[in-house]
Amino acid sequence: MLQHLDMTTHYNLIKQVTKSVRNLKLRVRIDRSWDHFLVGNETLLSKDMILIDEKGDQINASIPMEIYPQFKEKVQDGSVGKRYKFKAKISDIDNKYNWHYNCCESDQCRRKVELKYPEWWCDYCSISMKEPTKRYKVQFEIEDSTCKKLITTFDDEAEYLLQRPLDELLKIEKQENGFDLVSEILEEPIGKEYEFEVRITKYNCENGKDSSLTV
Repeated sequence: MLQHLDMTTHYNLIKQVTKSVRNLKLRVRIDRSWDHFLVGNETLLSKDMILIDEKGDQINASIPMEIYPQFKEKVQDGSVGKRYKFKAKISDIDNKYNWHYNCCESDQCRRKVELKYPEWWCDYCSISMKEPTKRYKVQFEIEDSTCKKLITTFDDEAEYLLQRPLDELLKIEKQENGFDLVSEILEEPIGKEYEFEVRITKYNCENGKDSSLTV
């Protein structure tokens, strides 16, 4: 049961939850939430979440979509802006054809730039440059026992997973069979388990399963 309670209301702790006890009142914070889809046809089944109480105990909870509208205003995810660590296995690579991008030469920016011949242009900094900086941007699909999720890795994180600096892959890409060689390298982390640290943003909460987490 989800319910807004005042300080005088009696409530139970998560450790008191059992299969035989019903209609408990819990005072909890939503630590993480996500949309649960039916595999195969993308039917939205429920809003799933992890609840945590004042003692630090956690429990999984689920609100079926047919009744979710009546709870929507009360369900406030407390995860925005926070960082989380977890272990997961890399199950696939999402952008084999676009694993790096041209970015602003400023170390404080690093946003994507556009070619406005004969120079490159950064809208954010309002500056032009003769040559942009290239930066890793590799998207992997990861999974654990609960779900699958896309993550985006840049620079140091991508280099750690691939065990190669960006310049090395750019040189390999220029070889006669460069695409195939780079594809093999990009697939090397698949099937391996790592500990990830991600930050949940407002964009992630608003776009749910369609948004990628940044490592």
